[in-house]
Amino acid sequence: MAIIYWGLRVECAVVHLLGLPRVSDWPTQWFYNVLLDLKELDHLILVTVSQHSFTPMLPACFHAYLRCQEDKDRFQEEIRNIPLGAFHMIDSLVHYIPDWTQRTPNKYTGFVFPWWLHGSSNYPVDFQKLRGGRVFPIAAEYFQYKWPTANPSIGDKVDTWIQGQVQNQMKYLREIQEDVEANGRKVNHLFSQWAALSGLLGRGDID
Repeated sequence: MAIIYWGLRVECAVVHLLGLPRVSDWPTQWFYNVLLDLKELDHLILVTVSQHSFTPMLPACFHAYLRCQEDKDRFQEEIRNIPLGAFHMIDSLVHYIPDWTQRTPNKYTGFVFPWWLHGSSNYPVDFQKLRGGRVFPIAAEYFQYKWPTANPSIGDKVDTWIQGQVQNQMKYLREIQEDVEANGRKVNHLFSQWAALSGLLGRGDID
């Protein structure tokens, strides 16, 4: 949930900026703030891919960030050339989460510390309240707000999937253990036969 939440934050911020009439209307600290979010998203991606072998959905501007890094002018030019229709991360959730239900006309609402709406210069302080493990309860609250209460949350679905994988892996391990034990008994039996027959021949080593 956390990685999807961060991706949606970035998408929401960039879509809002691109929707403003003039670039001069963009908040003064827009690049520094969006860079904080993109770097945190990049960190979460590395953790998710390395620990869970799962490649998450990404906002359309993420590849521009990878190419431009901290080059503000180049990044601004690249995102301005991205069609608004390419920012469809939130709309794609239905393909991954069948129970996704949009409850409000504005699908980009409910985020904590939406710096892009008020041009906050205090976002670096707010950002520290979001990053790391702090984002998990915030993301859970955001998605519970979006999901119908009668349906399980994304966290519950992920937990169920993980439990199923654990049970399957344990089943395979037990089958392998049984095979190893059976083969071990066969090997011990063969060695016993070999020892008996070798003893009749007066031999004690394997040629």
